[in-house]
Amino acid sequence: MVDRATLPPRIILWNQLIRKSVTLPMPPSLQETKPLPPFVFGFGAHPTTHEYMLVFILYEWVDVKQQKFTSKVELYTQGTGSWRSIASVGHPHLIAHFGCLQAVVHGAIHWIALERGAGDGLSSLIMSFNMGSQAFSQILMLATLVIKSSLGLSILSYRESLAVLCHGREDSCGMWVMKEYGVAESWAK
Repeated sequence: MVDRATLPPRIILWNQLIRKSVTLPMPPSLQETKPLPPFVFGFGAHPTTHEYMLVFILYEWVDVKQQKFTSKVELYTQGTGSWRSIASVGHPHLIAHFGCLQAVVHGAIHWIALERGAGDGLSSLIMSFNMGSQAFSQILMLATLVIKSSLGLSILSYRESLAVLCHGREDSCGMWVMKEYGVAESWAK
């Protein structure tokens, strides 16, 4: 009998349209780290070559009060079939959700992220990874969303625009859409 705990973890990309899958090797930094710290994956395609890419962010150390989110970033590209380390420049934030919540808009992967706000609190913003330039940046959210708990926020692509769902009390939900990509003043409810 095989112990499931000793089986190596795998990343499987499944294309349901053509019913084919590809098994990827685990990122090197994930293979070396025990116990497992927080991490997040992002999946998308290069905007001009359409080559599939998987970005992996491993948080080695998190100190919210000092706003230090030390991380390693690795990138898997379909063409090379391997992982490589990339600079995490422009990535000083902590991804709020370590699940699969991401949105791909304008050639970039987007996540809800956290940064230290006023006092000891945290505020939310949108962190993005541009698959063409392979660089991180941030997008400001509407001020009314920044003060909301990040657990009540979800990010998605809506009609080729970036959108944020704000889950309220008593099963209410509001959606904000960024009409002009990257322009904070263009958020509309």
